[in-house]
Amino acid sequence: MIENARAWVLGILVMGIVASSAARAAETYNRTFSIGLASRSDDVNFNIASDLSGSMTPNILSELRWDDIETLELQANVQYGIGDHFKLIGSARIGDIQDGRVVDRDFLGDNRTLEFSRARASVDGKTSVGMDVAVGWTLTTDFEIPLWRMGESTKRIALASDISITPALGYSYDKQEILFKDGVQLIPAMGPFPGLNSRYDPEWKGPYAGAKTEVRLAGDVYVELGVRYWWGISFTGEATWNLRTDLNQELSFVNKADGDGIEITGGISWKLSRGISLGVSYTGRDFSTEPGSDKVITSQGEILFTRLNKAEWIGRMLAVRLDWHF
Repeated sequence: MIENARAWVLGILVMGIVASSAARAAETYNRTFSIGLASRSDDVNFNIASDLSGSMTPNILSELRWDDIETLELQANVQYGIGDHFKLIGSARIGDIQDGRVVDRDFLGDNRTLEFSRARASVDGKTSVGMDVAVGWTLTTDFEIPLWRMGESTKRIALASDISITPALGYSYDKQEILFKDGVQLIPAMGPFPGLNSRYDPEWKGPYAGAKTEVRLAGDVYVELGVRYWWGISFTGEATWNLRTDLNQELSFVNKADGDGIEITGGISWKLSRGISLGVSYTGRDFSTEPGSDKVITSQGEILFTRLNKAEWIGRMLAVRLDWHF
């Protein structure tokens, strides 16, 4: 997985170099290559029922939550313009998971009642990778907002600027490889238990529609706002529970479901010199699924199914990037 992520980043770098070279041959083309560093904090959770219908008690048998998964992420982005409007957009990212908390709860009653087991653990790192590709169409215009007139003359002071809007259609892929260790049994209160070395790998992929707006405030300062919506997104979560000797130790269970998601980004950028700008942005993301399936593989190779009630990914990201415009 790490090798694939590096290949994606290298591919984006090559695209940026190609875009830079092509600028000499086609003056009507416009393109931007960006590289950035981001600090991400993610919450991942899922819960399962005790049967496929979800109607048998307990309707929530087990729930796992990974909170505040801290990731340091390297990003590369390219926007390749053809003519004045059409855009090809791509990005790749690879992250180092550094910290986080895990809570595993089990219940005997409906709606998270009669809790009989609760365990806590720490995230032990691993990686996150992602990429997306999109096509967009940029519309630009300028505007002027009158502020006041100078005395009785016809002269006036006004705020003049320009605005661009780029609607886009795309496809994205994101996956995390989460390891966790240092288990502590809280209910019943049995304390630390040794040997925990489990993993959970959530994966989200699917099409999206979105738009990005950029407004020049004054001089070389720009404000950016973007929104993306995913429909029919596909979720897969693969896990290995190393302390469950009754489960397969290569792949213990697989969660599958479809859902949707939304992402909102706001930021500001400054043009440092001709063709170079610095940007800062904040992104919030919320993905969730409809009910799906939880396939369990036993140590004897038997396949069992129950219902995945819901999986969710909530993320927050602060990023700094450097843009080169060709």
